[in-house]
Amino acid sequence: MLDRDPVSLFEQASGPLWVPGDPWPQGSKTLMRGRMIEYFNLATKPRKDGTRLRHGGELKSWRTCVTLLATAHMHAHSLAIIDGPAWVGVEFFMAKKNLGLDMDKCLRAVLDSLSAVAYRDDSQVFRMRNLGQQVAGNRGPGIELEWGAL
Repeated sequence: MLDRDPVSLFEQASGPLWVPGDPWPQGSKTLMRGRMIEYFNLATKPRKDGTRLRHGGELKSWRTCVTLLATAHMHAHSLAIIDGPAWVGVEFFMAKKNLGLDMDKCLRAVLDSLSAVAYRDDSQVFRMRNLGQQVAGNRGPGIELEWGAL
């Protein structure tokens, strides 16, 4: 997903952290045969255009990308992990074919990716800012991400 070093990608950005790539939804989890399985991965039905919904490998890659870039951001700015209440701002920039994905599930993947990086656990997030979804422009799909302590 990343063709460049995460730290150099961050250093080129100004304002909110830009995470390139298609945002991936994260479904609910259930215990099956002693393993945690996501419902989303169990029910991959074909879309009208013949493509299938996303799979766990892509979700894992997306979450890793968010985590790496957020970690680089934390180190570049000498930020400490948030121990108390936090806010998160996310703007989703989607490819046209992905518009209409469940934003709650896309947000779940982002919030989980920031756990143990920006804050200890996503249960600390009490406020959301700038939450939106729009068609990706010239820089392609991705998210603009910011967070802080309340």
